[in-house]
Amino acid sequence: MAETPQEAAFEQYKEIEKHALWVASELLERSPKLVDLEVSLIAAIFVAHRKRDPNMPPEQVAKIIQGHAEQLIPFFRNESN
Repeated sequence: MAETPQEAAFEQYKEIEKHALWVASELLERSPKLVDLEVSLIAAIFVAHRKRDPNMPPEQVAKIIQGHAEQLIPFFRNESN
């Protein structure tokens, strides 16, 4: 059980991440082409942002995605598996 708001937010993120990984696995079963998975997940991010803010320019969404990808590089660079 989370003791701080940050811990609670991280636990929520991990639950969402687990579901996203399941979705990715399901998509890979439907198409062996990795590009299909990549583009469909990125498109889903654009749609999610559009639902939250219909006026958000797609260029801003692209910058958000790129920023998140940059934050993940050190984690995946150091990941042992």
